Amino acid sequence: MAEFVDMNNLRFLLHEVFEAEQLFSLPRYQDYDKEGVDILLDSVKDYAQQSMYPVFKAMDENPARFENGKMIVHPFVGEFMKYAGANNFIGPTFDAEVGGMQMPFLVHAALSNITQSANNALPGYTALTDGSA
Repeated sequence: MAEFVDMNNLRFLLHEVFEAEQLFSLPRYQDYDKEGVDILLDSVKDYAQQSMYPVFKAMDENPARFENGKMIVHPFVGEFMKYAGANNFIGPTFDAEVGGMQMPFLVHAALSNITQSANNALPGYTALTDGSA
């Protein structure tokens, strides 16, 4: 199994250096706690390890391109976007009233570190969608 991200280091930064738990005491982030965030980190790491990392080389070797009036992307992009949409990873920092999870940006950045490390071509698609929203 490839190690593309050091989870111990990521947790150390999130909890010890940046003290994410202080955010969880704010009313906006009251649905978050250390245990839940760690479960989320592990879940995203597992998905990235099983699904994103195995296709990074193929995506690097065959990048997105414009051909005959169409954008051609790796077939996994569609699967990734479905996963991201189904798991609220598009706009997770948005207000709950508009479909977001009111996730602290610090937690979102930690999750992004995992996905970017596994396959830096894929998270750009959700980032573009976040920006559009």
